[in-house]
Amino acid sequence: MTHFMIDIETLSTEPNAMILAIAVVEFNEAEILKQTVIYPSREEQKKLKRHVCSDTVEWWMNYAEEFIALKDEPQTDLLESWVLFDDIFRSGKKDSNHVWSKSPSFDLTILKSLFKECNYDIPWNFWNEMDVRTAQFKLDQKNLKIDKSLKAHEPLADCLAQIHNVQRFMVMDC
Repeated sequence: MTHFMIDIETLSTEPNAMILAIAVVEFNEAEILKQTVIYPSREEQKKLKRHVCSDTVEWWMNYAEEFIALKDEPQTDLLESWVLFDDIFRSGKKDSNHVWSKSPSFDLTILKSLFKECNYDIPWNFWNEMDVRTAQFKLDQKNLKIDKSLKAHEPLADCLAQIHNVQRFMVMDC
């Protein structure tokens, strides 16, 4: 079984939100296997009329340094972004890829919306979507400390903190 953690940063909370960054980290119960961050073209997303919310942009001003860092990263066209993303998932089998996020109803819904809009395949099955919050809930029930990202709203740092919680959950006696 292959596990992937996904974290995205967006300019909206709508399912068709414009995506600033996508972090994907492959992992197992004990280690991080591969880390990737993709910055999909905002210009192409603008042409697709992906949603930008003024409230979300205003919220980002509370994290101006992080926002500027994300905004200034070199962007990848949407097809190349998807190819990079899809290549990551080839290490596992689609039927057994567990895809984690916090929460799937946000990150994965937005990603699937973009992929469908571009007529790209989704490299996981919906029944393999896992919620980090469930793992954290179980850790909290056992009074185990829940790790948080040291760098708020930096997608790779968020993924790594979330993975640590999921790994602890995987080996925990429930």
